[in-house]
Amino acid sequence: MDFSGKKNIIPNNKINLIGTINEVNLDKWKKITKEDSQVDYLSYINKLDLKFNKFVTDKLIIDKLSIKGYTTLNQFNFNSILASNKFLKLNATGTVEYDNISSFKFSVESENLENLLNYWSFNHGIRDAYMNSNFDISWKGSLFDFGLENIYGKLTTTMKNGRLKKVGNRATRIFGLFNIDLLAKRLSLDFDDVTKNGFYFSSFNGDFRIEDGNIFTTNLLIKGPSAELLTVGTTNFIEETYDMQVIASPEFGETLPAIALLGGPITAAATFAAEKLAKAFGRDINDLIKIKYKVTGTWDDPKIKIINKKSDALDDVEELFE
Repeated sequence: MDFSGKKNIIPNNKINLIGTINEVNLDKWKKITKEDSQVDYLSYINKLDLKFNKFVTDKLIIDKLSIKGYTTLNQFNFNSILASNKFLKLNATGTVEYDNISSFKFSVESENLENLLNYWSFNHGIRDAYMNSNFDISWKGSLFDFGLENIYGKLTTTMKNGRLKKVGNRATRIFGLFNIDLLAKRLSLDFDDVTKNGFYFSSFNGDFRIEDGNIFTTNLLIKGPSAELLTVGTTNFIEETYDMQVIASPEFGETLPAIALLGGPITAAATFAAEKLAKAFGRDINDLIKIKYKVTGTWDDPKIKIINKKSDALDDVEELFE
């Protein structure tokens, strides 16, 4: 099938989809599949080479999207998924095994995350910020079986030079960055840039594991001119709850970056031990002010409990990885 109007022979009882479509809304396709969940549309396609001027799914608007793929015996291969506009660059590949598993790897880059979220009409508290994120996710079933509750995999994200202002929306609370004003008051961190204009950060980096509706991290590290925050724990984005611990430092030091480094990738978190930190830093870090606190409760009503304040940052730090 060629959307230019040319006739093509259907090869091997499957079709080739080639051409340019002005706009498609995937949400309407999802409604179709709910009526007949047994239909696997990809199984009828031999080759895919489509361009979309505008592609919409949920609130996400993706401009100038191109998708190329082809079928093999047991799966459909997406060998190129590209999109680019002034807000977003997307690059992805993936496979959909017939009646089995869908897997995709993709990278998302934005020179200004604030502008991108505004374009998608998200209610958010992010100002400016360069962002680059890499996903490696899978879920059981076809493309249309995708859902936050059944995806699993990993995510790495990097943000630079931004500001978290009046954080209270789900897009940012999912990382444990709930109401910054509440956090500042509860931790007695008297930072002008926190209490007045939001939390400025020079870097925001973390590795995450996604499974069963949970996002788990051992090394979410946020650096700002007034504070550093290292977050370890789980956020459940289905039940919208927290189970996290945070080490906060009201000034730059060498401790938090090294903790994240020694913690390493998520898969190596079990090797973390307090004695390794002590050997690496010596006891001079006792002079640094650290606040360790636990965050539980719901996204709308987080509970913050200070565990340790103005004490040795190494005390019981291994508990973060239990």
